[in-house]
Amino acid sequence: MKKFKGLVCLAALFLLTACGEETKETDQTAQDSQTLVINGDYVVPPTAHGNPYISGFIGGGIEPYVQEALFSFTPVGEGGENFKPRLASSYSIDQNVINITLKEGIKWSDGSDITAQDVLTSYQMWVGKKQIWEFLEKIEVPDEQTVAFHFKNESHLMLNLLTDVKVSARFEEYGDWAQQYQGIADAQREWHDETNTYWYSEAGNEQLQILNEELEGYMPQVTDMVGSGAFTIANLSTSEAVLEKNEHFYQETSIDSLTIIRAVTPEVAANSMIDGTLDMHSGGMTEDLIRQVESKLDYFTEFYLPEYSQMSVVFNVKQAFAQELAFREAVAYLVNPDEILPLAEVGSMPSEMGSTGLPLSLQEVYGLTDWVQSELTAREYNVEQAEAVLLAAGWTKEDTWIDAQGNKVAFDFACNNGWGSALLPGEAIVNELNSFGFDVTFLPMEGASYDAYLRNGEHTVAIEFAPPSNILYANPYGTYEQLYKGRSWLFGLETEPTGELYLTNAQGKVDVIALTNHLFDSEGDDFIATTKELMAVTNEHILFIPYLEKGFPVRVLNPAIDFQVPANQLVQDPRFIGVGESMFSSLIAEGTLRKSMGITD
Repeated sequence: MKKFKGLVCLAALFLLTACGEETKETDQTAQDSQTLVINGDYVVPPTAHGNPYISGFIGGGIEPYVQEALFSFTPVGEGGENFKPRLASSYSIDQNVINITLKEGIKWSDGSDITAQDVLTSYQMWVGKKQIWEFLEKIEVPDEQTVAFHFKNESHLMLNLLTDVKVSARFEEYGDWAQQYQGIADAQREWHDETNTYWYSEAGNEQLQILNEELEGYMPQVTDMVGSGAFTIANLSTSEAVLEKNEHFYQETSIDSLTIIRAVTPEVAANSMIDGTLDMHSGGMTEDLIRQVESKLDYFTEFYLPEYSQMSVVFNVKQAFAQELAFREAVAYLVNPDEILPLAEVGSMPSEMGSTGLPLSLQEVYGLTDWVQSELTAREYNVEQAEAVLLAAGWTKEDTWIDAQGNKVAFDFACNNGWGSALLPGEAIVNELNSFGFDVTFLPMEGASYDAYLRNGEHTVAIEFAPPSNILYANPYGTYEQLYKGRSWLFGLETEPTGELYLTNAQGKVDVIALTNHLFDSEGDDFIATTKELMAVTNEHILFIPYLEKGFPVRVLNPAIDFQVPANQLVQDPRFIGVGESMFSSLIAEGTLRKSMGITD
């Protein structure tokens, strides 16, 4: 397949034509050269459909290319500006209100106007589903170019929440449902000062369930979906998705066709790179595999983007052994990052030595590094210390360890077998645990089975992200929101009926959800003090043991693309928004990819 290796010649097209050269072959070269091939994943036929608000939607692997947000967010913005206009042209903030002005002349992929009412509809469709409605009081449309978002409390994170919603619902298509969702939000929510969030009444939750079930019946074909993004879907199969340029998109991207290869394992991705299929690739691979790929290609460059996430050993405190702090602490002393990092995917970076949840990159951004080192317990690899912890808890060791109740310490250790930074590191950790005297069975599992295994709470010890990617906020709030509000089930934690989630320390019970919510609307010294309190109580409980901070690898395989970034290094650059599909789609939509190929017209 010809790709856009000839894009650097586009500027010469007009010169050749003017000089009387034959244009037929040149025109064909230009057209072929505007096809980009990348990797991704998505929901496959026949399940896949075009309703973004129910299960079975094509998913995040394609949505960023076909639906656009008002803004994108970068934590490393230029000149203090972290929000880059997309469908919006500008914004202003007046206390707890964000006023958004839309770009002039923006259109859906069918050529119809994108209106402020469509934007309102797109946000209303997420009532009861996205976090923004925990804080959003109402949305007003003063005129066809303006949307006003009223939050209950003032927060420096309000605009981040707006970037989490794509404009994907035309009023004429989704308006009836959207108004029903808005009715529930208006009548069936109540603000709770103790959590700084809205709660739905029991009747409201019942009404949401009924409305969601009704919406499940609407499943348009993906090729019929009208979008606001740079592309439309031309064809979708189990192996690839072919997207075509949205001729009505507000920005010239210079990409006529986008093919997404569904390379769902590192081995499939490696083959797609070696055989010349892919122009760019993103995602995890082992050092050995990627070096094999590099050796077979004429052109290969790689760099890494921050995710603000940590790969960790996680515990389910509902399970035997894992419920005991002494066991979790002992395991923490048996995880050896020096041994693990060389086995992980390229781009993996050292993690924190404690279990605060806040990656080193964010500790540095918020000036917390020295405080952590001086005030919090670090747990470096130390077999003797692990043994001392268990003996002090009344455990004994014969051939294997026996807990204080006389039970042999035997458990499963699970991981996703498709994650390069989990499989080999997991095997190394299990070998260390068995050598120490535990009886551990290693359980690498296929992705879907593994997710179900975790969701059902069957795991005792596993490998997961703790925290997962924090791209939306790049902020301590995002870290603890995911740990305690979004994924508390991973650790076997349960909230109280009234919404609290308590961990105990020497001072008593600490409501970590209330602290997390307080981060949302606090600033300055108060924000830092609350962050420190969350870091301390989280570190004390050792619900997870980080062993690497994730750097997301990006590989450029086509010499026509030059981002002018250093190879094999972590890149914090405002041109790169998020990771994976969000990153690729932003490079295209914001014109970065076009500029990287030397196209300036």
